Amino acid sequence: MSRFIESIKLKDGQLFLLSEHEARLNKTRMEVLCLDKPINLQAALYPFLKEHPTGLFKIRVLYTADIDTIEIHPYQQRAIRHLKVVSGNIDYRYKTVDRTALHQLYSQRGIYDDVIIIKDNLVTDSYYANLVFNDGQTWWTPSTPLLKGVQRAFLLQEKIIKERIIHQEEIPSFKQVKLVNAMMDWVDAPIVAIDNVWT
Repeated sequence: MSRFIESIKLKDGQLFLLSEHEARLNKTRMEVLCLDKPINLQAALYPFLKEHPTGLFKIRVLYTADIDTIEIHPYQQRAIRHLKVVSGNIDYRYKTVDRTALHQLYSQRGIYDDVIIIKDNLVTDSYYANLVFNDGQTWWTPSTPLLKGVQRAFLLQEKIIKERIIHQEEIPSFKQVKLVNAMMDWVDAPIVAIDNVWT
């Protein structure tokens, strides 16, 4: 069995969306491993808050039944300007270390920076982020993501975005698409013009 992972944003000594990460971690352990004793992420990550008081870091928590490893790396967001639409029958409902199927789709991007993954003619995610499309009035996230990201869940809860089914052929009708994940919040997330999406 592949190990599971949570990638958590640490900026200037502050952890972001920790309760959402902890909820997903423990939900995964319960659904996959039938373990109902929760892990306390706050306690596990507390030492890193003192060791890394300034700067932007990605914390990688690798776990199975218990936390196996905690890694921390400086983080720099890469530029995303162009996307390519690719199709695949992929299941990634749990955030695992094994991203082989995702990487096979990502490798089809050619000269583009990232991909929009289509499954059964429905828009899902990019290689490493959830997608949010702007129609000129509202930001919509597909209701069929491969992985329900913590940033996506937070934005839905705060009513910043809404969700709906988005078919592949609808992509050109939007104006922009944003890529959001735990490391890229609503303000910092890259925005790609639909004209820069190769369908």
